[in-house]
Amino acid sequence: MSGLFFVVFSATIDTLFICFLIDSEVNKEGEMMATKALQKLVGKYDKKSKKEAVELQHTRSTRQLDVAPEEKEDLAFKGFDTKTYVPPPEDDIDG
Repeated sequence: MSGLFFVVFSATIDTLFICFLIDSEVNKEGEMMATKALQKLVGKYDKKSKKEAVELQHTRSTRQLDVAPEEKEDLAFKGFDTKTYVPPPEDDIDG
């Protein structure tokens, strides 16, 4: 029973944050439908989140692909940029 409660609770939290993101995209600051408390909570970590996003984007864009030349040709044929392509984790590879 408690497991079901946490599934519903988690889905509710996810839904609230998705609604907040849509609200922030559609409405200007000051016109958002979200409560001031939620805006303040999300805004509290705004600078840190943006900094981490920039660092992650930089890491992904500068990471070099280490594969054999024939694999690079195959990846290039499939449309991947072989200089910056980051392969998915082993768990995500179909095969």
